[in-house]
Amino acid sequence: MSEPSPLYPELLRLTEQACAQLREGSHGALATLLTERERVVQAIRDLAPPPDPRAIHRILEVDRRLLDVLEVEKARIADALAQIAKCRQLLESYRGAPP
Repeated sequence: MSEPSPLYPELLRLTEQACAQLREGSHGALATLLTERERVVQAIRDLAPPPDPRAIHRILEVDRRLLDVLEVEKARIADALAQIAKCRQLLESYRGAPP
């Protein structure tokens, strides 16, 4: 049996880092992390022989956690946007109708 690819731990590391960045609200390096993660995913797709099913299951678990964290962040942003819209509406009401 062949040696496992170092790409799997790298993919897991990048995904965990992306999750941590999202949880901390630190989005500075997130795009770079996700771009690098996509590069690793593509490299895994190109592997021969096909990836070990256990590694794929582990990657899917971590990806689900990333999706969960992204959903939380999406909800937080939606709430913030709703609050901004409400504040704008209140500000407009305070200013009164234009002449």
